[in-house]
Amino acid sequence: MDCCSIQDFHLALHNTHLFATIRPQCIEAQCRSTHFAECRAIIDCRDVLLHAPITPKAMALAERAYAILRGERSDRIGKFTILHNELNNRTSIIIEDIPKGITLDCAMITMSQYKLIGGLRELTERLRHANISLNNLRRHNIIVDSNGHWHPIRLYYTTMGYGCDSEQILKLRSDIEQLSPKDNTLNEPLSAYRAEYIPLLEGLRRTITAEGVGFIDKEGNMVIAPRYAWASDFDEGRAMVMTKDRRMGLIDTSGREVIEAKYEIVEYSAKDGNSWVRQNNLWSLFDYSGLQITEWDDREMVDEDIEL
Repeated sequence: MDCCSIQDFHLALHNTHLFATIRPQCIEAQCRSTHFAECRAIIDCRDVLLHAPITPKAMALAERAYAILRGERSDRIGKFTILHNELNNRTSIIIEDIPKGITLDCAMITMSQYKLIGGLRELTERLRHANISLNNLRRHNIIVDSNGHWHPIRLYYTTMGYGCDSEQILKLRSDIEQLSPKDNTLNEPLSAYRAEYIPLLEGLRRTITAEGVGFIDKEGNMVIAPRYAWASDFDEGRAMVMTKDRRMGLIDTSGREVIEAKYEIVEYSAKDGNSWVRQNNLWSLFDYSGLQITEWDDREMVDEDIEL
């Protein structure tokens, strides 16, 4: 039998000897889709999603998607692994790595329209080049990294042939274009900042309390007090934060504000260590240590000055 019940999956997650080869740790965020039960876990220091088939059709979908994605060379389309007879020696388990980043829901709060549209365009071209459709392009199924690249997850509905995602791509573009370019960090309720994955990265994990968002270490000790409305994961020693009055900044792993949390937008890039900062609708570039390195201007003008 190649499917299980949600109860079977839940029992195994709390009795890991029921798995044949893996030992999931830090299990959280259990939920279900039409064909799979799912949870977030850590396996061998990797932050992953575990999917267990709960309908007879589930593994047929997954096997088809696996065969299609196995031949795809792009490292940003994503892949997953199928472990056969892993659960109770009868049920297959899918392991899918969670890319480092934030969900598109949160990226639509913290990133500019320009960057979001660029990420959507890049993903569309990747799908066209690979000649595949993911059939699952919803905002909660897309992780956006610090450079603005989009990484789809929950890939088990993938089919050959480009074009089946067209309606969802148009919907995503419409959602982005409806954001106000001046106020897209200010219009969402605080609860919107909390619907995202919470991995353990660089020794710290975001934690959500009644007081706000902070960071704990792997033993559960509070390292950075929960005083923020939202925070990104740490990447190369830096994390973006937003205060409860919706001002953004950048902190290091000790909690020190490298860039004071007083700006409209802070977009940090781990690739070069710099941050785009917006204030009064003008942009400037700050370096890794938090020093301002360009004058305030339109973003395109700052880009041109850097290139020159």
